Amino acid sequence: MKQISSILILIATLTFIPTQLFAKPVKQAYTEAELVTDIKTVQPGHSFWIALKLKMDEGWHTYWQNPGDSGLATSIKWNLPEGFTADNIQWPFPKVFKSSGLITYGYDGDVFLLSKITPPKVLQADSQHTLKARAQWLACAKICVPGRADLELSLSVSTDTPEINQEIQQLFKTIQNKWPITKSDWNVQSGQDKKNIYLHLTSTNEYSDNLTNISFFPLDSTAFNFSGFKKVTPNNNIYKLPITQPTTFEGNIKKIEGVLVFQNEWEEGVVQQILSINVPIN
Repeated sequence: MKQISSILILIATLTFIPTQLFAKPVKQAYTEAELVTDIKTVQPGHSFWIALKLKMDEGWHTYWQNPGDSGLATSIKWNLPEGFTADNIQWPFPKVFKSSGLITYGYDGDVFLLSKITPPKVLQADSQHTLKARAQWLACAKICVPGRADLELSLSVSTDTPEINQEIQQLFKTIQNKWPITKSDWNVQSGQDKKNIYLHLTSTNEYSDNLTNISFFPLDSTAFNFSGFKKVTPNNNIYKLPITQPTTFEGNIKKIEGVLVFQNEWEEGVVQQILSINVPIN
């Protein structure tokens, strides 16, 4: 099972990292935005990672791909050189914010939203290419303020294996450990009765009996509610997690999409696994 550290892990300070690996930061809406990469040169045809780093002022937060009861997901619109492509944002699992009866999902402090960039297979050696991105976000505290930044990062081409900045590469690996995985030793199925929808969870992993909490972050807040961190005990090696729907919901849901977060009993708040699910409702 993929082991990861707590959501409370602090991102290491980046003051020691060479500035050429960063785009010029833009400060707006109580948030500093910049582009960060761990490579110093681009190798034709070889993908690499670029992160949108958002650094929020104390007390402010931005939002996950599903913001929850209110808010707006951060977005990136890429303007890339010819032949370059960008994948969708990879989202670390979020924190939960509660205010005035509303539950929202997002990030405070620093967050790095990574996208995989793939250059074309043919590029002229030593040529320079500028990657541009328009980032938009909503920063909230007691009030909410929309932010926008036009960012760019220039990289030169080399046919050699790219030189890597080890500190940023290690940072990216730490961030990637907070991404939901799609395959694990957990078997996830759904069921329902006249009143509720459930997720039924079973695992052959020897540590599964030590779970104390499971939470569910839905990708669609109009269809499902955040479950909260539920105290769970297995029944015949099956964990049963109820999934509730908003009282205002009207419609026919055929599947459950979201992120499951598992915690164990050894250390309070320590996350054992993060699992992305997409299961039909039976």
